[in-house]
Amino acid sequence: ATGDAGVTGAGNDPNSLAGKVLRLDEFGRPAPADESAPGTPTPGTRAAPSDPAAPADPLTAVYAGGLSNPTGLCALGTDGVGVVDRIGPADVLATVSPGADLSSAPAIWSFPVSDGGAVDCARNEVVLAATSLDAHLVTALTLGSNGGFTGAPAQLAKNTYGRLLSLETGTQGLLWATTANRDGHGDPQPRDDMVVVIPTGGGAGGDGLD
Repeated sequence: ATGDAGVTGAGNDPNSLAGKVLRLDEFGRPAPADESAPGTPTPGTRAAPSDPAAPADPLTAVYAGGLSNPTGLCALGTDGVGVVDRIGPADVLATVSPGADLSSAPAIWSFPVSDGGAVDCARNEVVLAATSLDAHLVTALTLGSNGGFTGAPAQLAKNTYGRLLSLETGTQGLLWATTANRDGHGDPQPRDDMVVVIPTGGGAGGDGLD
């Protein structure tokens, strides 16, 4: 996911790679256009050259647009991929779909900046969660049986590890997060920065720091 480079509206410009979700192959090249496969480029972008040896048009990598300041992407199981982006006074998690305008896509959840916002996201079999740098916590939304959420959002590891940045899922309901206390905005401790394991209540998990 790319930011808009400070240019308002760049995410909706079909001739720009700014403000987009991009599809790349395993070598970092633009993924070829394939009308029969999920994730075809945004309508209006150009097709990849038929000669596989020819340089690919970078715009064929465009999967969705409309972003301004994306900070995280996460797998959402059968629901595809989600992206965290700053929209107005909140960080919004939205589902990425081919050709979507993510500036107006329905939000899965909104994290107000006044509550710490969100940076990265992750989903396991128990929760959909997001990290916060400023609030020093992980916000966890318990997954309901109907595909939505149940109960109030939980605040995990609040003020335990400082600023939390990236987030990944583990087994047995665990989350793995990285700290970002040495970025000039935190209060680093001797062990920073580090990877921490955060239980979500859905399985086994210890109280270790890493």
